[in-house]
Amino acid sequence: MKVTLALLALGAARLLAGCASGEGGSLSPFVAHGTTSSDSSTTSSTGSGGSDAKPSAEEFFKSAVYTAIEADCVSCHGKGSVGPQFLGTDGPEAYAHIKAFSSIVTSPKQSRLLTKGKHLGPALGAAQASVVTAWLELELTADPSLDTPPELTPVQQLEAFGKCIRKTEWDATNVHRIYKMTAKNQGNSVPCSSCHALGDNGAYLDANSQLMYEATQKLPYILKFASVSLKEDGTFSDIAFANRWTEKGTEGCPPVGNCHPKFVLDSQLTADINTLFTKTYEHWQNNDCVEPQAPSPKP
Repeated sequence: MKVTLALLALGAARLLAGCASGEGGSLSPFVAHGTTSSDSSTTSSTGSGGSDAKPSAEEFFKSAVYTAIEADCVSCHGKGSVGPQFLGTDGPEAYAHIKAFSSIVTSPKQSRLLTKGKHLGPALGAAQASVVTAWLELELTADPSLDTPPELTPVQQLEAFGKCIRKTEWDATNVHRIYKMTAKNQGNSVPCSSCHALGDNGAYLDANSQLMYEATQKLPYILKFASVSLKEDGTFSDIAFANRWTEKGTEGCPPVGNCHPKFVLDSQLTADINTLFTKTYEHWQNNDCVEPQAPSPKP
């Protein structure tokens, strides 16, 4: 596999340079000797019988990129099984699909194909990344508008939302009082904070309001308050109300593991949680997340 990828990377460099291959001086298969490609933006003829041609982005993807990533990527992303379906079962089909994914067909520094790293599948190897980078640079040459500022990832959007929770509104709604709630466990009333103080067991419910506020702004604890929705291509769509503080008390038992003790939040606390989310969402949507400063006391 490594040898194959290395040869692909070498072939990519030769194709991009428009070099002759072999001692017989035969040219790249993308450019016939003494002719000019129909794509004048990517081909130029020389006056001495040679050519300084580059393949088009589409040609290069079909011949080099798809071959380089097929073994590692197609089983999940080209056959409808796992994750965004940005590939197909062959080069032409894959190119038609991948062009619709703006998070991939963009500058190499922000393309998710290069920045995703290890996930359920492997990260691209160095030779694969080199071929993909060469292809994306061809795409940018053909269409510079693809080099747009990177969009925030879903996780980054959620982190940005968390920073919009204002302390004044946290205090005004007094959502912090969740820590005082009790749950029924084997007939006994158990304080929620007894299991979740200082962030234990996936929730941060603590008597210290400041610490609970700061934790709720960040992952993973913000997931009890807000979540993200995604578009079909796997990119960010919107922030949604998670409401896990309320729903956790009435959900059923998981297939594996222990049941969470039952509890029901009072109606006022439920309404206050909704109010805090609504106000935070407005700040986030309006890019108005800076906490207003209290006026200075008059001398």
